Amino acid sequence: MGRLPFIIATSLVVITGKIISPMIVETLIAMGFLIPQQPSLDPTVIPIPVVEYKASWKCPDCSESEQYVLGQLQEKTKITDRNALATNMGNIKQGSKFILNIRASGTTGG
Repeated sequence: MGRLPFIIATSLVVITGKIISPMIVETLIAMGFLIPQQPSLDPTVIPIPVVEYKASWKCPDCSESEQYVLGQLQEKTKITDRNALATNMGNIKQGSKFILNIRASGTTGG
């Protein structure tokens, strides 16, 4: 309980300082003891174009056909979850082994 008056006194000093400090600066500027700081306005400011970042998963160890399918899955289905993409890629690999001209019966067309 002995610390409470100290905490209250300290907080009052801080609050008073925050209120009075700007008043003192304004008074010194009005009396001519301080020169007000003007914000510098540079007329050569050029706006930076905003480039939208499009997050996508890459597979550098995959074959060309696997990379193509991964890209198309992300673009056409809007799937962004890594695990969902991995599941779909695994299902495709199990079904066709990414052979481009494979048929539903498992034979290759010619």
